[in-house]
Amino acid sequence: MAPEVIEAKHDKRCDLWSLGVVTFVLLSGRLPFKGESEEDTFTKIKYLNYHFDDDCWGTISEDAQDFIESLLQRDPKNRMSADKALKHSWF
Repeated sequence: MAPEVIEAKHDKRCDLWSLGVVTFVLLSGRLPFKGESEEDTFTKIKYLNYHFDDDCWGTISEDAQDFIESLLQRDPKNRMSADKALKHSWF
């Protein structure tokens, strides 16, 4: 769930956030913002508390990590657009 969805102020750019989350899960096998509770998860989302420090990330390209980071931007204005995502070097 994108930060702006939590705040009930969202538009289509929240789908790009979701693409970043799904990509993170597909590459690592875990959720980027998993908390002990819903409130903890929302706090992790709000403060972008995720990491590429699990062992699996050592074998995943920097381009893939950049793709995810470009989508998991708190401010939707700073988030990569769909057009840019399709042209990203990782693809």
